[in-house]
Amino acid sequence: MKDFEKCLCIALLLAPAAGHATWSVAKLDREAKTIVVAGASCSYMVYGIASVVPGKGVAIVQAGSNGDVRAYAAEQIAADRPLAAILAEIENPDKVPDVSDQQYALLSFAESERPLTFTGDNVTGWKGSLTAPGLTVQANTMVGEKVVAAAFAAMAENAKTDIDLAEQAVRALRAGSEAGGDVRCGDATAASAFVSLYRPTDHAGVPYLNLVIYGIEAGTDNAVSRLEQLFLAWRGQDAGNTSTQRFVVP
Repeated sequence: MKDFEKCLCIALLLAPAAGHATWSVAKLDREAKTIVVAGASCSYMVYGIASVVPGKGVAIVQAGSNGDVRAYAAEQIAADRPLAAILAEIENPDKVPDVSDQQYALLSFAESERPLTFTGDNVTGWKGSLTAPGLTVQANTMVGEKVVAAAFAAMAENAKTDIDLAEQAVRALRAGSEAGGDVRCGDATAASAFVSLYRPTDHAGVPYLNLVIYGIEAGTDNAVSRLEQLFLAWRGQDAGNTSTQRFVVP
């Protein structure tokens, strides 16, 4: 843990603070050991808030979005460390000085019944989360709690296949968008969005599916709608491919 603290403190001194107002979802398919994670934001690029350990679990760090914390949490999930022990460290202000600016979600197959979330006191705007076995939805800087409630409801049903699971995550982002999304983007609700699907044999850097929309000028177009179009095109043409990664600036 000392090396983690040393590296984290250096990173905080050298890097500017990052603001990623976001709503995100993550879900585990406990039978297939598949993981889906998706998110949307009025920020330039929301992709990167999650670190997935295929076959093990996922760590999401948004709002302040501290990459060192995210990498550490994923490393601990890979090592099968209890989620409560991981959270106790990364929510400790003595170890993570900017923890009050962070919003976390931790899920693992080893503890799929009890995913954990955390939201710091300094996270801006409306903020909150909902959890269920194998599922978390979390958001900050939203128009209100209805964003999380709508996204959570969209993720509640069981998906028959992993592709259906990815589509469910896209629908959850759309539900959050229809509920108002990121307060900074007005009617457009989001300027960037992504969905990633990991099968248990995937490499962490090469998921089965990775679709990312980013770089939209805030308030001019809806990144969630663009992501949904991209997903439907992929499902109709390329769903049989071993791996698909697309980063699109509309």
